[in-house]
Amino acid sequence: MMTRDVVLCQTGDLLHYVWARIRARGLKNIYVTDQDFRPLGVLNARDALQVLLKESIDEEAMLRDCVMCAVTIDLAPLNQAQPAPTRA
Repeated sequence: MMTRDVVLCQTGDLLHYVWARIRARGLKNIYVTDQDFRPLGVLNARDALQVLLKESIDEEAMLRDCVMCAVTIDLAPLNQAQPAPTRA
C-alpha cells in the first residue's frame, strides 16, 4: 500500500514559503504544527492568498508614497526662484 507524504508548515515558516509549498502540491489546505510537530490547525490556501495580496497592496502603496515623496523633494529646488547671474 502506498501513502503520500503529509505536507505541513510550522508556526515560524514565512507565508511566502508556505504559499510556494501549497502551489507546488496543488493543495487547498495545509496542516500547521508547532516546532515539536504537534498539530495546531489547518491553513486554507484562500486565506493565505488573501494575506499575501494585502501585503502586496500595502507594499505597493508604501513604494508609491516613497517615490512621490522623493519626487517632491528633488523638484523643490527647481521651484524656487534662482538668483540672476551677476557680471564681473
